[in-house]
Amino acid sequence: MSVRRASVLALAAASALALLLAGSDAFAYRYLSCNGKPVRWPGSYGAVQNLCSIPSGSSQAKAYTAAMGQWRGVVGMQDVAYHYGTWPSDHCHVDLDDGWNDVALVEAASIDGALGTTVLVRSCDQIEEANVLISNLATQTFDNPDEAFAAGTCPFSPTGTGMATFLHEMGHAHGLAITSAGGPDNHPLNFTVMRPSPPVPLGGGSAGVVHTQPMPDDAAGGRFLYPMSKTEVNLMASAQRLVDGEIRNVTPWKTLQRCRGETFTFRWTAANTGMVNVASDQRFFLAPSPSAHGTTGITLATWHDAMVLAQKEVHVNMAVTIPCSTPPGLYWLYHETDAGHTVVEVSESDNVIHNPLTIQVGNCGC
Repeated sequence: MSVRRASVLALAAASALALLLAGSDAFAYRYLSCNGKPVRWPGSYGAVQNLCSIPSGSSQAKAYTAAMGQWRGVVGMQDVAYHYGTWPSDHCHVDLDDGWNDVALVEAASIDGALGTTVLVRSCDQIEEANVLISNLATQTFDNPDEAFAAGTCPFSPTGTGMATFLHEMGHAHGLAITSAGGPDNHPLNFTVMRPSPPVPLGGGSAGVVHTQPMPDDAAGGRFLYPMSKTEVNLMASAQRLVDGEIRNVTPWKTLQRCRGETFTFRWTAANTGMVNVASDQRFFLAPSPSAHGTTGITLATWHDAMVLAQKEVHVNMAVTIPCSTPPGLYWLYHETDAGHTVVEVSESDNVIHNPLTIQVGNCGC
């Protein structure tokens, strides 16, 4: 794929292999202003898929579709982006500043070695064109990442960043974390998919659920730029947390050896992507499979009425004891938000996650 650069591009936003910058805000979504107004689309815009580089039915196409759907799924903000159509399969280039909003895979060298870049054309505070360019590096795969591992850090697939890159760059296309051409980096460093480089946090859910999704700060930024009157209520469990400005898994990738009646500690994350404060029960359980999301499992503990503020997340330490009735075997550690099913949410599919930590329960103890 080639990229034809126009002589003048009013604004550009790049992401991925940049170094993390120091500093963070408690509510950290970023945007650009012009004449005191946030830079945004004046209405909705249609994206055009480049079939030469993103064939229909490919993992890249599925990642593009998932990213589009995730941003459109943020209730409380307008549906800004939509899939307009496709270029012919022999259209193997991208023209910048031509009035079309291209989505394409390109050679990494054409976007300075980044995993992805979004080039915007604007007139002061109004975005007029967005070109989402994703690197076709062989090391960047586009499958749905395992929920238990921050994208790009899974020991089984250390390069699975493609879906997160699509989501990140489409955030730029909406106007989030953009900067004037040649200006300073404007990426936030908190618990967000708009961070300047992977890993990013993931949401919970079984294998069929898209785990790369907007986090609370991302949703808040989208609602700031494109507010509407609809109210969203949604909790999610995540297997990641924020530590000293870095995204890390809530538990390590290892197996603990424990007897029945013995204890262990771990961290857990509950995120509220909705617009109202929510109190719900947080339940922790063991199950003998990494795909046992819908099972009751063996309950370790329940944290009742845990409050998660609107558009925020919590990272909490927990100590639990292996029940005396637990049969010996290998178990995965699970976390379930809204365990009592008392909260009516826009999505119930992201409430349960399995963590990287596994527990080998021995035939010992009580």
